[in-house]
Amino acid sequence: MDILLDKDAAYIAIGAAARVATSIGLQQQVKDLRLSPPEISERYIVFWCLYSFDKTLSLRLGRPPAIDDRDTEIDIPDEKQLTLENPRSITVLLSHMRLGRITSEVYSELYSARSRKYPAIKRFRTISELDRKLQDWCMSLPADIRPGSQISCSEGALRSVFTLHLEYYNCLATLHRCWAFQDPLAEYEELRNDLAHRGCGDIGDRVYSGQLICLDAARSTADLLTVLGQHGLQDSALIGLTLYHSLSAFIILFANILQNPGDSYVSKDVQLLSVIIDSLCPGLQASGAALPNLAYELLEKMRSVAVEYVARVHTNVKAAPKRPYEQTEGAVKRHPIRSAQDNHNQPPDYRHRVRW
Repeated sequence: MDILLDKDAAYIAIGAAARVATSIGLQQQVKDLRLSPPEISERYIVFWCLYSFDKTLSLRLGRPPAIDDRDTEIDIPDEKQLTLENPRSITVLLSHMRLGRITSEVYSELYSARSRKYPAIKRFRTISELDRKLQDWCMSLPADIRPGSQISCSEGALRSVFTLHLEYYNCLATLHRCWAFQDPLAEYEELRNDLAHRGCGDIGDRVYSGQLICLDAARSTADLLTVLGQHGLQDSALIGLTLYHSLSAFIILFANILQNPGDSYVSKDVQLLSVIIDSLCPGLQASGAALPNLAYELLEKMRSVAVEYVARVHTNVKAAPKRPYEQTEGAVKRHPIRSAQDNHNQPPDYRHRVRW
């Protein structure tokens, strides 16, 4: 737990483990015919679990991973190559491995030093392609462990499934955050014309909704923390598992509340801030250290700021004088409403952009 709470220690520990794994050739095809199927299965499991840890931590920290995909000779195994007693455990394990592959692509194609030199059109298409891969991966999962569906797996698999969902929402938000930070209005016409010229003008609808997808991922993470508590798994032992995801969701929701305090869903988002704090409370207070207690107090203060700000905005809106009917009617005459057909070529409305 202490290592998981220290990102630098975790990064170094996983990096050291990855180098040991590659030094004994776990990333290479098995050439020793004396190895039994269970031993080969164990090699696959050790390497691909370590691969997933390395890639997910790399994406969280924005640092290069220890395992290079170009040096990985083996593919993700299928169910027949793994020898586990529980078939459902194999499904969850393989799902983690495949998500790790997509996570690796998100970092290398969008957040690595090399990717920063890519033109906007290449980044746009990359986000669209990776989003499609991520959605295909999600839809390929069984319904009882699929993100967005009700979890109905066994008690023994709960933690693995919760981890799978948390990593999926983090990968989804990190993928779309890359475009949400950009200024689409400056490049919209260039991208639209280029995509239309290549005959793929319908690509990227979800990319332009990146900020909304990030918000939805943050809300889903908070809802998942609620389910975690309902299953009795909300204890201090899970603080290392949920800390990053909880803080990330909290910041996204907090920033959106401050930017759009008048939206209809703000009250629910304020409640989700409390849900996140309540999920972190046992672990942070049980640690007894000064830094976790300070973090808890800071989160409580941020929640209070959000509540007070929303209440003040709503009060000001109710107290604001309404314009006379004659003035409103004149404004309508000067700016006639266009039909929806006249707006189909207009860029998306980014007046309510979320910036984190």
